[in-house]
Amino acid sequence: MTRIFAYIALLVMLLTCSATTILAQGNAISEVSAGNFFGVGGRAVGMSEAVVVSSLDGTAIVYNPAALVRIMRPEFYAGLSNEKVSNSSSYGSSVARNDFSKTRLSSLNLAVPVPTYRGSFVVAFGVNRTMSFDRTYTFLYPGLNGSEKALEEGNGGIREWSAAAAVELSPRVSVGATLTYFHGSEDYYWDYSSFVFNDTGGDPPSYSLRNVDNIKSRYSAIGARLGMIVEANPYLSFGFMVESPKRFNVKQDYIQRTVLNGNLDVTPGSYEYVLQHPYSTMLAV
Repeated sequence: MTRIFAYIALLVMLLTCSATTILAQGNAISEVSAGNFFGVGGRAVGMSEAVVVSSLDGTAIVYNPAALVRIMRPEFYAGLSNEKVSNSSSYGSSVARNDFSKTRLSSLNLAVPVPTYRGSFVVAFGVNRTMSFDRTYTFLYPGLNGSEKALEEGNGGIREWSAAAAVELSPRVSVGATLTYFHGSEDYYWDYSSFVFNDTGGDPPSYSLRNVDNIKSRYSAIGARLGMIVEANPYLSFGFMVESPKRFNVKQDYIQRTVLNGNLDVTPGSYEYVLQHPYSTMLAV
């Protein structure tokens, strides 16, 4: 029993040491991958963070690799995801609406137990779509002296290509690790147009503007997860998972088209930047 409490104390220490504070200065920047997690597996999504201690299948690669020791025979796991989004705005009797529904392959995982004299040792490989960039936004404003309308769409996501292993240290304690390569892309589209009628008799009598932006972003990073499960007794278990920081390399190509009073201007370009995601931890009982 003393050993069990020692393991619990280790979990608390790891959780405390890995706590991260994020400070930022300057203007806020919206980054589509920040805070973006697309759940893997219907059971896991329904259980929220409790899956850290109760995962029973190949999705443990994502949630807690230590849980892979519970797989007793070779297992192949496949999953689909469906996103349905509806967005609309109205002003008076005018309505702007845009909907989409997308079904994608979200998971392919293979877990294979390795024969051992005692305990359990499992290796696993998989690819899981853990970030979704699919979204849409639209609005319409028909004013008395002009009008505005816009459509924003995003398409794509990030997949994790992973290799993992887990081992039982004792009948009640298991540990595991996942090494992951993150790779994905986003296609972004923005279409904004406005028209203003000059009712003061000035010149020009009207003003029209349309901006169309297309941005292609490519993401890549390497990360790791470490997990532990401690079964204190048949009715009480602790699960802990810590994910390393991820340094995303982002490459973007863009084309900006502007039409001002019928005159077209096209501006292409590209740039790169680095995006740092901090540590994250999960603890479940």
